[in-house]
Amino acid sequence: MDTVKLAVVGLGERGEQLLKDVLLKMDDVEIIGVCDLYEDRVENAAKWVVDSGRKEPFKTQDYRDFLTLEGVDAIMAYTSWDMHTEVCIAAMKAGIPAASEVGCEYALDNCWRLVHTYEETGTPYMF
Repeated sequence: MDTVKLAVVGLGERGEQLLKDVLLKMDDVEIIGVCDLYEDRVENAAKWVVDSGRKEPFKTQDYRDFLTLEGVDAIMAYTSWDMHTEVCIAAMKAGIPAASEVGCEYALDNCWRLVHTYEETGTPYMF
């Protein structure tokens, strides 16, 4: 079985719920990184990963650390809406597929930024 190696950005209520109730219940998913601006959220998420029988993920408070992390298959953005686009564009520019858990923008111009970044990089994006 192939394993997908994910880095999770944003561990607030939705990020926590999706990590615990969805991603950690999937045998073919490895959480190799967890990120949030709040250190306690990062530490809690790392503990949940370990408690699920997986190895401890890389921990950071700056999503940009994932852009050079070895082996990331995709970055999942569970941040506040004002950060989804920035996280996903940075990931795509680094050649890492990105996903937003919701439609991620308030402004049409930023939606076009996502489209143009995909067209420029060819890196997959899902929202």
